[in-house]
Amino acid sequence: MVKLQRTGSRAVLDLCAECCASPDPRERQVAAAVLGQLRVGDGRVSTEFHEVRYQALLAVLLAEVAGPADARVLASACVALGHLYDPRSIPAVVGLHGYPDPDVRYAVVHGLMEYDVDEAVVALIALSADVEAQVRGWATFALGQQIKRDTPAARVALRNRLPDPDCDRRAEALCGLARRGDVVGTETLIAALRSDGPSPVLLEVAIMAASPTLCPALRDVENRLPKPSMHCRSDPVREAMTDALRACGCGLAEPISSTAMTGPICDSVGSAMVVEHHASGGASAQRLEPA
Repeated sequence: MVKLQRTGSRAVLDLCAECCASPDPRERQVAAAVLGQLRVGDGRVSTEFHEVRYQALLAVLLAEVAGPADARVLASACVALGHLYDPRSIPAVVGLHGYPDPDVRYAVVHGLMEYDVDEAVVALIALSADVEAQVRGWATFALGQQIKRDTPAARVALRNRLPDPDCDRRAEALCGLARRGDVVGTETLIAALRSDGPSPVLLEVAIMAASPTLCPALRDVENRLPKPSMHCRSDPVREAMTDALRACGCGLAEPISSTAMTGPICDSVGSAMVVEHHASGGASAQRLEPA
């Protein structure tokens, strides 16, 4: 499937459009995934054949909705339409936000990201309270960081995630509120830093807060970070920590320069490679594409 996506030719387009009407749901699922991410020679997602791709994806989605529906095909089509970023798809995708299968609801979130319109925002608000953690988390991220709309309902939805059992959800909610100028109190951020650790998202909130009262908590979690590795050319967590300390006026020692380092980008929190969400097509592609 990846090879087909990277080819991006008219022949691949026609083949996938034909397979969208296949009686085999696996063929429909793969065809939709390929149509959403046809790529040109340098690896960029192609903007060619947009209308043909959109119509084929919308047709397969509506056909599945009409029944009998296959959840894998629905999910693949929703994610693919999200990659095309065509506002005409919003009503069809929104209509699935309450679908029983969590993978479909998860895909709906990815199909609606960045659409700053009433219909999409209302659906994302509902999905931010989903019983499935993955759905809830990505909807909170989309609502907090991908959408700029500032409404009382959006703020309430984000505030409702502050006591979420998952630390990533809490961090995304704090960030979304901070981006809207909603000061939830430094004590909330301090508690999150001390209990959850210095994630890049929480440090971004600290930078926006720019409050000296955060300094003791920032210094505390900074001291708990693993020592920097000379094998890493950069460390996003340590760099964000430096920015947060500077923004809050905490005073800084001379930072270790990463410009002369070679090696992978590292993550101090997990001591793991940092992989950008979109570098491999996003988490949705990793979860929803067939093996």
